[in-house]
Amino acid sequence: MDQDVVILDSDEEDQKPCSSKTIKQETAATNTANGWGFLKRLTSKDIMARPGAKAEKKGSVKAVSKPVKREIKEEEEEEDVKPAVNIVREEVVRKKRKIEPKEEPVEETPAASAAPTHAAIAENTGVVSAIDPAELKRRVKEVLTTVFKHKDFKSKHQKQAVHAVATRNRDTFVSFPTGAGKSLVYQLPSLVYGGISIVISPLIALITDQVAACQKKGIGCEAVNSKLTLAEKQRIFEDLRSDQPRTKLLYLTPEGLATDYLQKIIRSLYDRNLVAYIIVDEAHCVTHWGHDFRPDYLKLKSIRKLAPLTPWVALTATANTKAQEDIIKQLDLKKVQIFKTSTFRDNLFYDIIMKDLVQGSSEDHMLRFIRRCLRMDVEKKEKGKKIGDWIGSGIVYCRTRDECEQMAMSFNNAGMPALVYHAGLSPKIRDEVQEKWMKNQVPVIAATIAFGMGIDKPDVRFVIHWTCPSSLSAYYQESGRAGRDGKRSYCRVYYSKADRNFCNFLVTKELNMVKGKKISEEAKAEQTQAIKAGFEAMLDFCEKPMCRHSAFGKYFGDPVAPCEKHCDMCLHPEEVRKTVDNYQALSSNRPWGGGKPKGEKDVDEELYGGGKPGGHRNEDGYSQYEDSSEQIERQEREKIRNVIHSEFAKRRKANGLSSRPSSSSSSAADKDRVTLVLQDGDWKVPNLALDRREVVLNSFREALEANSAVFTAFSSANEHVSTAAQLEKEIFTASKTTTTYNQKCAMKLHQIKKATKDMQKFEKS
Repeated sequence: MDQDVVILDSDEEDQKPCSSKTIKQETAATNTANGWGFLKRLTSKDIMARPGAKAEKKGSVKAVSKPVKREIKEEEEEEDVKPAVNIVREEVVRKKRKIEPKEEPVEETPAASAAPTHAAIAENTGVVSAIDPAELKRRVKEVLTTVFKHKDFKSKHQKQAVHAVATRNRDTFVSFPTGAGKSLVYQLPSLVYGGISIVISPLIALITDQVAACQKKGIGCEAVNSKLTLAEKQRIFEDLRSDQPRTKLLYLTPEGLATDYLQKIIRSLYDRNLVAYIIVDEAHCVTHWGHDFRPDYLKLKSIRKLAPLTPWVALTATANTKAQEDIIKQLDLKKVQIFKTSTFRDNLFYDIIMKDLVQGSSEDHMLRFIRRCLRMDVEKKEKGKKIGDWIGSGIVYCRTRDECEQMAMSFNNAGMPALVYHAGLSPKIRDEVQEKWMKNQVPVIAATIAFGMGIDKPDVRFVIHWTCPSSLSAYYQESGRAGRDGKRSYCRVYYSKADRNFCNFLVTKELNMVKGKKISEEAKAEQTQAIKAGFEAMLDFCEKPMCRHSAFGKYFGDPVAPCEKHCDMCLHPEEVRKTVDNYQALSSNRPWGGGKPKGEKDVDEELYGGGKPGGHRNEDGYSQYEDSSEQIERQEREKIRNVIHSEFAKRRKANGLSSRPSSSSSSAADKDRVTLVLQDGDWKVPNLALDRREVVLNSFREALEANSAVFTAFSSANEHVSTAAQLEKEIFTASKTTTTYNQKCAMKLHQIKKATKDMQKFEKS
């Protein structure tokens, strides 16, 4: 596969477009003839009659849609760093209907989400065949300053990538660190041309933030997903069917893009010469070597047949060499030009704190650290930035909802304002929490790992992981949300033997899930290797005395010299070595000595016999994968239900009892599985929902697993479920009201967690 790696340390800045020959194509058949009558174009009168329609602005820049002849040059000598000409693209030219002038614009209604369009943004009259290099440079600069309000690019690397993408003559792969301005690389070129860019992004939460940010800038930006109402979808589709859509960026999830309806719309846009780019954001989701693999991303290259001549742009912040190669292969990128910058960010200080060696409470240790991070700028008295008694903000990542709740409570009790963010909260509350944090009304968020994707907050002074992440690439992305303003910020992991054992347990569960998948043996081996490599790299990062920045560079195939003063190892090497030695004295051997994970045979493989639960599609055809935090917690509930069902099916069989008949309703089946454990004669506690008991059972099970992990890396999953069920049953039997039930459950959960914290084995009384 031909590739160009762009040297990003060049002093040259500008990128000029390379020319390609225009090949005429026959005009596609009408929508009706193709069975796409629902995609018929609207007349200009229809357009102006729609709510939110606007009159054509004077002085707006319009893209010329007539074909322009271009010649192929064997070589073009330029001072700038740019890809060589090695691809000929066919340009689809479509005749456009003229828009009849409208004397008075219709006042925009709240239903139209797009803000007024800037004069610098090209109207959707068709993607031109070519733009003169000087004119292209002028347009790029104009959009940068008038739409995005930047005097200049964030870096020369960003500028080179933007100009290369703007030439529209090749596919592009971009790997920039978090906070380096990847979004601008595709958003700006999309506004230069008169067409729509299709942006595929993995999470609805991430898409929502991107769309809101674009609309605030006056960019016509829309998203189609399962969260929209029917009226909202109809408004967007009506705009896309029109002769001159107002939408410039259309955000979709990979699951949504798989639907026939959206594919037909994309084909219709392409046939009308209105598709400028296909963008794949968070492209690491396409590869097994990424930390957040999504199977639906593998289907994206099939979209090429809908818009075969459209340039693609793939972007990620976390791709090592193997991941990069796999992304290019899986997306079938053509004559790809690669822009990749160093992983090193000298404003981020990384360190590891061993919880087992902390004098006193680890929570108090963390609280003191947070106070220093948020108060360090107070002495400078920066005007306009101090709100309350702190400057800046931070994130504390926890593994579970319960940990988030307890962490926020301890912060507030200590006088540090903090809020909780996880999937158990309603969308409204989550939005309110995020808004308060963004405005620095509250400095600290205790959150699960779903929080932070797509959030561009410059003054995040710290990112703390209270528990060890499961892969180094995931940690790099999550910690990279700190210090986007370029100021000194801190990234810390609180690490312990118990955390490592529990994380090892979770990773082994994930490996067993891979075994149960209905995929090729080659794919299974690749996924297994990727999971192990990411986890081992994370353990090395925490347990070995090495420069933390060099560890990132090694993992991502980016040689980085020791940072000298930007991590604990380089700043205090002797102290770190002593800490590592003391920790190793407390720790057991590595979970894997090579090959098969230690203790893997001890894990109940029936838990994963059916493979990883797939993404259930709702009535709109959209997968429930679209909100990762909800998906993760839903999968965890599904796992516990499967264990319950399997364990008690064995007991019924042993006792000579027949299984309950299966219900055709999935919800009824779920209830039966839980009832097998929880139901014990008549209900004794009025108004106590079955779902609440299931939550309690799951909380007990998680706490027991964590307690067991302190003493051994593996134990029987069924043993924890059985013990959890017994504890819940005892409380249920002894309770007469929901209040009593909840209080007793909270006390029992506290007992288990206290035993874990005190390094003691919980004994059921």
